[in-house]
Amino acid sequence: ADVMIVAGWVSVKMAPLLKRLYEQMPEPKYVIAMGGCASAGGPYRDSETILKGVSQIVPVDVFIYGCPPRPENLIHGLMLLQERMAEEQRLSNKLFKKKKTDPIVVNG
Repeated sequence: ADVMIVAGWVSVKMAPLLKRLYEQMPEPKYVIAMGGCASAGGPYRDSETILKGVSQIVPVDVFIYGCPPRPENLIHGLMLLQERMAEEQRLSNKLFKKKKTDPIVVNG
């Protein structure tokens, strides 16, 4: 898979498995954090067992906020990610090497 969509909160116990899954994905790889829980921990952000956002363990390319996120925001986030992918593809005709860019933020 090229895109990992994280929807919902991530527990501390699940974090190493999520990171290993991300590391096993082939390049180029992208991550979408969907919803307030995946982006910032949501209402569980004060808990010791919930991460304060999935960006603590994997680099996130698109943050889609909302609880729950609206369907049109998800589609808009995917379209913005497609544009970024096409731009990266144009810039690199030879060997693809993903560079670190600022994440895309889609507000609800």
